[in-house]
Parts: sequence; C-alpha cells; structure tokens
Amino acid sequence: MSAFVVVEATVRDPEARDRYGTQIGPVLKQFDGEILAFGPWQLLFGEPAYRNGMIIRFPDKDNRFGLV
Repeated sequence: MSAFVVVEATVRDPEARDRYGTQIGPVLKQFDGEILAFGPWQLLFGEPAYRNGMIIRFPDKDNRFGLV
C-alpha cells in the first residue's frame, strides 16, 4: 500500500528553496518517492496556515529512512 507525506511550508528564502528544489528529485528517486503535487495551497474554506505544500508518494511505508 502506498504511503504519502504531506509537506506544508511558507517560503521565506526563494533562493534557498531553488537550491533545495534541484536536489529533492534525485533524493526522492533514491527512495522510490514521487512528487504528486506541489505549489501554493488553494483552500476552499478558511485561511491557510502555510502558503505552499507538496504531496509525495512512496510505494509503501517501509522503514527506509531509519525512522520508527
């Protein structure tokens, strides 16, 4: 069964985000991750706590990162 990670953030340093953004693809690929969506959140109701988000899918919830 797939496992999903939802990342929420407000970008304060666009240059740092751009540097990080060029590195995330190869790292995710190493762990069979896939970015499904990213960019500014669009809420249907209320105010967002964060301005940007990303949804990442992994093939399963196997302990690949050494996390408990």
